[in-house]
Amino acid sequence: MIVNKYLLIVFSFFLFLPPLFSANITYTISNVTKPFPMVKIEMNCPACEIGDYSEFVLKSNFSALRDLEKEVHGLEAFGKNGRKLLVLRGGHRGARTKKDSWSIGKTQKGERLLVSYYLVPTRPNISWPTRKRLVLTKSLLHFLGNSVLLRPIHLDGSCLHSITVKWQGFKESGWQVASSFSSAQDKFTVKRKLDDFLLSSFMAGPLRIVEESVDGHTVCCAIPGTRWKFKDEDLLYCALNILQSARTFFKEKDRQRLFIGLIPIPTKKPMPSGSAGLGLTSSILLYLNPGESLQWLPAKGKELKHVIAHEIMHKWFGGTIKAQSPTGYVIWFLEGFADFYARRLLRNCGEITDKQFIAAINQVMDEYLHSPVRELNNHNLLRNYNRRSDVRRLPYLRGALIAAHLDDEIRSFWKGKKTLDTFMFHLLATSRKHLQRRFSNEDLFKTIGEFTNKEVVKRMRRYIVNGDLLPLPPKNMEGELKYEIEHVYSPPLARLLRIKTAEEGGHGKGKDPRKRLEAFVPLLHLRQ
Repeated sequence: MIVNKYLLIVFSFFLFLPPLFSANITYTISNVTKPFPMVKIEMNCPACEIGDYSEFVLKSNFSALRDLEKEVHGLEAFGKNGRKLLVLRGGHRGARTKKDSWSIGKTQKGERLLVSYYLVPTRPNISWPTRKRLVLTKSLLHFLGNSVLLRPIHLDGSCLHSITVKWQGFKESGWQVASSFSSAQDKFTVKRKLDDFLLSSFMAGPLRIVEESVDGHTVCCAIPGTRWKFKDEDLLYCALNILQSARTFFKEKDRQRLFIGLIPIPTKKPMPSGSAGLGLTSSILLYLNPGESLQWLPAKGKELKHVIAHEIMHKWFGGTIKAQSPTGYVIWFLEGFADFYARRLLRNCGEITDKQFIAAINQVMDEYLHSPVRELNNHNLLRNYNRRSDVRRLPYLRGALIAAHLDDEIRSFWKGKKTLDTFMFHLLATSRKHLQRRFSNEDLFKTIGEFTNKEVVKRMRRYIVNGDLLPLPPKNMEGELKYEIEHVYSPPLARLLRIKTAEEGGHGKGKDPRKRLEAFVPLLHLRQ
């Protein structure tokens, strides 16, 4: 009787679960030259199982991407035997209209849908604010999957589906095609979760595609244009070296292919730094100003090697170790620790020297101390993240320096027997064991407490949540790396101190800034 009772409970649980099934989905991307150059997208997928309206949506993972429905033109839908179906923008039963969704129906149970629409040419030059949007020019087609490819919301996004992508008309125009999943020129099929598939990159144009595999690690680069100060092979082998070293360090058995797509940003509207990246499913995008090189010059801004390493790090920081929503509260960890380990990885795999590594740390400390928002608390950081570039930069700087401090604290507490790496491997093991685990700040503070003590947790909470100024440099950075510390007077910091003391009522206003440690920037020198 008891057994039957438990069987009934289990049966009831599965009875009320949402239906999960694998579907066959086909996206056809066609190059159309008449009446004018444009791209046609056709999607073939099962209709809604209940035989009602099927809803499709464009939903980007990036908050800055809005009004995506403007990319879609002439949308039509057809059912069985070419039967034309009604297309409604937004809800079909008086629900609130969503401008980025379409309802198609009515459909019959088991019917397959063919949805088609067009992408029209965009502005010829790519700018920093529009870099993630559709690019369709005479020399390049590029789009992110979830900003152009319609997503059928009646299909489960977390379930594995058989997805086929067909390219038509590009080879005949002399263009090469590439994507996050394959560089096949006609078609390819992958078995992926729909959400993961749409978080991807698709490119076409007069591309140079270079691909190489070493010990199961495969990197494919799609490179448009010729105005780069590096050879295609140099970029390929640099990325391959970084990827191989990262997967070895994190003991990753996964041997997936990594796709790297280069997107040129014209010099007329340059980026805030020479290069920037975007991590996607099995791929990264590099947004580069023409003339960008692989040479390491920390004073210039974000280095190309560092951007590649940083985006590869997101395979683990954000990929394996996931943050609880809203992720903005944990962005100091996702971006800052990725930055910290990217620099460490570049040094360990020989892409930069010890001297260049020290110079990079100096740059981070200098940028952090001179940031006008350096003491912004975590709540206001999230609120203003998309409004100011200096606020967007803060979690990278603060998080990387917190990683260095935490490394020092763990080394001191365990007398060198454990380090930040031990802490990271613990988080990775937990995430691999519990795939649905999402970490919040409180979860991270609790784990920090397991590796240190309550006083360290209190200090970290002040730095992260309250935005208290971090003392620099940490006492013992990088363990075996020997360096000397010089404190250099900074006039901009002295001016900042005068303004701050004046705002606080003039206390300490008459003090000479040269006698205050806050007006000095620490500078590390590698000990010979």
